Amino acid sequence: MFKINNKNLISFTLALLTTFVFATFLLPEITKADFQPLNCEISSFNVSSNYISPGGSSTVNWNTNNCNSISISNIGTVSTSGSQVVYPMYTTTYVLTAYGQNGGSIYQSRTVTVQQLHCEIPNFNVSSSYINSGGSSTLNWNTNNCNSVSISNIGSVNSSGSQVVYPLVPTTYILTAYGQNGEAITKSRTVTVQGLNCEISSFNASSTYINRGDSSTLTWDTNSCNSMNISNIGTVSVSGSQVVHPINTTTYTLTGYSSNGTSVYQTKTIRVASAILGNTTSSSTTKNTSNTSKTTTTSSTSKNNTTNNQSGNENQTSDLAANALFGSGGFLPSSLFGWLFFAILVLIAVILWRKLYVSDRERQAPLKHA
Repeated sequence: MFKINNKNLISFTLALLTTFVFATFLLPEITKADFQPLNCEISSFNVSSNYISPGGSSTVNWNTNNCNSISISNIGTVSTSGSQVVYPMYTTTYVLTAYGQNGGSIYQSRTVTVQQLHCEIPNFNVSSSYINSGGSSTLNWNTNNCNSVSISNIGSVNSSGSQVVYPLVPTTYILTAYGQNGEAITKSRTVTVQGLNCEISSFNASSTYINRGDSSTLTWDTNSCNSMNISNIGTVSVSGSQVVHPINTTTYTLTGYSSNGTSVYQTKTIRVASAILGNTTSSSTTKNTSNTSKTTTTSSTSKNNTTNNQSGNENQTSDLAANALFGSGGFLPSSLFGWLFFAILVLIAVILWRKLYVSDRERQAPLKHA
């Protein structure tokens, strides 16, 4: 029969107590440590390029530990480790989210910046800034990072190229380039059209002094003139001749116009000599002579004829002087100086008449006796 003594009882009790303590306190802790799930970790998350140009690319790469699933914004669900090439059109932030075994999640983010390059016009030139009328010049241009390009007086053009132009007048060409963000920049170039200067080679009159009723012929010749005009005549050919019949002294102005709008001119004056003054004086003198000759002898008649010839010469001289001093306005002067000169002429004529005629009559008249 099993016999229990105090020594055995004590040992059994200690063993039982040890087993209870181990099972109750130590064993759960060991088991818990052995089976606790490991935390989800993102060991790396990077992009190959943080800054790219429009249309460029960057590579997103990542690595995780102890994670059940992974997703990246703007990409979607991905493997727990890997890489992905992305082509963002504008600045984009990529967020990697990792989910652990216990349902928790962690995340990291990386941003790829898309740099908007500015529109530039590095070159806009003309082959010739100055051309002759009817000539040409070539525009050439080059732009960078521009969406569209246009040139005034031409229209829409390629972002780079050349164009031959044939301006008829000085023209400014403006190149306008539009950037990706809507901005616009401009450059301009001017092509100056040099019209040949109009020149009047000659402008003459066959006679610059004529009698009233006579004519004179104007002749002219020009170079590089688009049109011509002569005052008192009108539009004429660039070279030619024209017969004129001025009644009074007339100044004719020949004006030539260039293709660039400038003008040149020359003048020619034709003086008309009037016969009115000479005829009137001669008639008056003849009448007076006729009345006087009734009471004179044959010798006095010869004297009168001589006097008439002298008077005629004086009248011709007076007529020329009158034209020189008074112009071609006729018998009556048109200025104060002309009137003074006219009065002096009349006074001289009266003195001469009295000296020639009145003194002869006084010598021939019989003396009166008291």
